[in-house]
Amino acid sequence: MKENYSVVTREIANKDELNAFLAHKKAYDKSPGTIDVYRRTLQNYFTLCPIPLNSITSTQVLDTLKRMTDGHKNSYKHLCIHALSSFFNYCVAEGILPRNLIKSRWLPKLNRTLPRNLTKAEQEALRISAEKLSDKHRVIVEFLLSTGCRCQELCSINRRDFNLRKRTVKIIGKGNKERMVYFDNETTLVIEKYLKTRTDDNPAFIIAKRGKRIGTTSLRQLFKEIVHNAGLRGEVSPHWCRHSYASNMLERGADPSEAATDLGHEDLQTIKTYTHILPEKIISAYYRYKS
Repeated sequence: MKENYSVVTREIANKDELNAFLAHKKAYDKSPGTIDVYRRTLQNYFTLCPIPLNSITSTQVLDTLKRMTDGHKNSYKHLCIHALSSFFNYCVAEGILPRNLIKSRWLPKLNRTLPRNLTKAEQEALRISAEKLSDKHRVIVEFLLSTGCRCQELCSINRRDFNLRKRTVKIIGKGNKERMVYFDNETTLVIEKYLKTRTDDNPAFIIAKRGKRIGTTSLRQLFKEIVHNAGLRGEVSPHWCRHSYASNMLERGADPSEAATDLGHEDLQTIKTYTHILPEKIISAYYRYKS
């Protein structure tokens, strides 16, 4: 993640208020990825709508949103409205605006899609593909599959965060929440092999081509190379590894609370989404645990 993820640098309307809002989010431990989405979305919005906050109307807000999201999916429209609404709520709390200019009826309906899992054969295909490419590709796939970590979490890991003897790593998740993640012996060997190829002194666990800490964009590009080389069809994303890890845990009989802790979820309800793709006995076990 770039260091200016929480700062609007473009000369646009309401720049000072936007930067104050982003600083507020940062102070309350929002993840860098989330703050960067707010920054890019709001920066794009006020580039299209160069109107001071004390003059803007709900009609102007809606007109600009329509121009900004025309031709995009409902999920993007939902994201833009959510980011703008959050900013306006901040402005109301700070006395900059008398009320939130967003109307709830503007939110589009979202089609809820079930999490997509990787089959055992697909997981093996990814491992074989990565092994043929490089040690870096291999450690990315192995780590994602064996820990269920998010991309941003993997990018933020430092070498010193590992205890390879105990097969653990310290993860900083959403909201700067720290948790300990465990991995198997095979993953340990892959990590050790990758680290032996490193001759730099960068503290980051994984680095990009130019020797800097890898970012989520570069990580996703490497994963895309692995998917392509494996011959898998469709938009297979790194997050599928996380879905697969969660489902595997539940299928092996782990309590939903254990799975939630392992994945860095505070809300047990999040784990419920994975039960839609599990055998009936796992679903029953989930609801017994919840009752």
